[in-house]
Amino acid sequence: MNAPLDAAHAPTPPALGSRRRRTLKLRALLLAAQISLVVVLIVWWLVFDPIWNSRSLWALFFYCFPSEFLLAVVPHEPAILHFAKLYEPHTVALISSAGTVLTEAANYHALHLVANGSVLRERIRGRTVTRVVALFSRAPFTALVVAGVSPLPFYPFRALATLARYPLGRYLLAVTVSRTVRFYLLALLGRALALPGWTLVALFAALTLAGVIPALRHARRR
Repeated sequence: MNAPLDAAHAPTPPALGSRRRRTLKLRALLLAAQISLVVVLIVWWLVFDPIWNSRSLWALFFYCFPSEFLLAVVPHEPAILHFAKLYEPHTVALISSAGTVLTEAANYHALHLVANGSVLRERIRGRTVTRVVALFSRAPFTALVVAGVSPLPFYPFRALATLARYPLGRYLLAVTVSRTVRFYLLALLGRALALPGWTLVALFAALTLAGVIPALRHARRR
């Protein structure tokens, strides 16, 4: 009698394999669409219609895509401070939160696609990463809410939620709660300070450089 196959090496049923391929293709298309949208928005705001001149809440909504992308391309805070001078804090917070939740849903699927890539698969299974994921899994919702409200970079927790296979619905709920609170507090601050445009541009440049310079240094060391 043949020995039973190990579960880890058991062949994948054709239906499941086909379904997985369709899911991966869908996630790849979603990632490509997200990247394309971010590039188009950045070019538009830099060349044709600077965000600082806009009074439309649609601009605030779509600004969430580049500012909450996998690794934020531009800082979110200056835009919230700008629109807080034009609208009530709760309006700014709700619009920003809605755009962010939609972006994070796309991020979640994109990270699943990246994490399943052959290049990263072995690194993700390393001992250090496994321990960090296990620590995160003890209280994932609390960790996401605290990270989302605080000034901490959110992308590590975004990645941890994916690696821990945290359910999308709970992940988006944590994002909604934490980001709405954070954006409301920022909007209150922007309403009170009413910073002039040049100050917001300077803040935008400073925050962008603060994110880009460490990444460039890390790339040069490698």
